[in-house]
Amino acid sequence: MCFDHSCRTIVTRAVSSQEWQLITAPLQTPASVAADERAAIAHAIALMEQTVGKKTGTSGDRGGNLAGFGTPGQMDCIDESNNTTTYLKLLQQAGLLKFHEVRERSTRFGLFAGMPHTTAVIRDIENRQDYVVDSWFFDNGERPVIMPLEEWKSGWSPDDDRHE
Repeated sequence: MCFDHSCRTIVTRAVSSQEWQLITAPLQTPASVAADERAAIAHAIALMEQTVGKKTGTSGDRGGNLAGFGTPGQMDCIDESNNTTTYLKLLQQAGLLKFHEVRERSTRFGLFAGMPHTTAVIRDIENRQDYVVDSWFFDNGERPVIMPLEEWKSGWSPDDDRHE
């Protein structure tokens, strides 16, 4: 995983079998519909962040860029999207995703000075709808936003009330 803005610091840490069981618990009982799997993915990503945060010193990461800018262990959207994509790939490789597949990250461009924002993406295998899995908005260990990519690209922010 990486942190310290734009993956300036990269570390490799393993989770124990017991930690992996805790992280993947929300996905151990297969969902019956894609929306339920997305909710379980959000829970698993939050648990992964909590577990990895303790091992890497990123547990104090604050949502967004401004709250902790320059603080060791703080993550920007490049860090968050890379890490979330890695976590999603681990879940996929473990055979825990029934309704979704991991896609390439996506970037949108903001209204203020063209500030870009990047996120992880999953695709609903059945209807081919892409969804963002965006943990950047919130503090370490909180459930990420999972919502349709196109809606997110339109400029969604947590002040809106349109996510799952």
